Amino acid sequence: REILTLENEVKLQNDTVKTEDMVASSIENILKRMEPLNVIYKEFVESSEDKIAFLKSMSEGEFGETLTIKERIKFLQRENEELSMEIYNIKDNMEELKVKKAKLEMNVANYVKNIVEEFNIPIETAVKIYPNKPGKKEDYLEEIKKLKQKIGRMGTVNPLAVEECNKLEKREEFLSSQISDLKESEKVMDEIVKEIEKKICKRFNKTFKEINKNFKKIFNYLFPNGKAELILIDEADSMKSGVEIIAEPLGKRLKRLTLLSGGEKALVAISLLFAFHYTSPSPFYVFDEVEPSLDDINLQKFINLLKKIKEEAQVVIITHQRRTMEIADIIYGVSMGVDGVSKAFSKKITEMKEVKAY
Repeated sequence: REILTLENEVKLQNDTVKTEDMVASSIENILKRMEPLNVIYKEFVESSEDKIAFLKSMSEGEFGETLTIKERIKFLQRENEELSMEIYNIKDNMEELKVKKAKLEMNVANYVKNIVEEFNIPIETAVKIYPNKPGKKEDYLEEIKKLKQKIGRMGTVNPLAVEECNKLEKREEFLSSQISDLKESEKVMDEIVKEIEKKICKRFNKTFKEINKNFKKIFNYLFPNGKAELILIDEADSMKSGVEIIAEPLGKRLKRLTLLSGGEKALVAISLLFAFHYTSPSPFYVFDEVEPSLDDINLQKFINLLKKIKEEAQVVIITHQRRTMEIADIIYGVSMGVDGVSKAFSKKITEMKEVKAY
């Protein structure tokens, strides 16, 4: 047993030795692997020492600044407390001012209401009429008293006067614009009238000369070698001028037409009428007993003129002259039969001539 025990111990020792050898070799391997780490560790330690030295120098410099900042913080805290107190006081004052503002607004509203109700005018109008002026309250009260006395002396006031005044002002503006338009229209119309008067005057003078020419021509036909003329009394204003008729048969020097005989007056009137016709023809003429005072020669001249005019116009002539009736196309008359009853009749001259020829 002892031998076995010794052998076991020897084995154990051998195993131990082997194990120690293995451990030694492992340690050597570990030491070899640790050499680079030792280098790195040394470098890290060196750099750390440098950084620690830098941080120490920095901390020593900043320690003084830290003390300054703390003192400044304390100063700012004191100022903050003071400002907080001021803000509190300001808020308190603001509340008081809000209360005063509300009272003032209420007073202003009451004053405005009193002005509107008592004086019956809008506040805008009152401000324009009585602008804000610096002065004492007593002066304003005295002025108000005077104004009230003045209003009292005026008596009752029509409440609709302002509205009526506004309506009248609008009416006045409208009428003023209408008047200005009418004045402008009047100017335009005056210019138009002047232009028309110029044209009328020019045309009148031209027509008057032509009528005068035809009057002379026809008068010379009715009164051979006679003298006749139409003269404007005021040639400067021909539109308002009168017309003088000069008619002098051969061998007579008359200053007035009234000195002519009845037949001569009729021929002068016929001359003037036919002068109008040849100047400005008319489609229709009516003669009423113009030839009873004419002798046979002058009646024939009148009939010749009628024959010319009936080719251009229709002529109705009231006459008792048989020779005048003979040139008519249709005769209208009144005849009394055997029974003594008057009746109207009409006959065409052509039919009467055919019956006569038959």
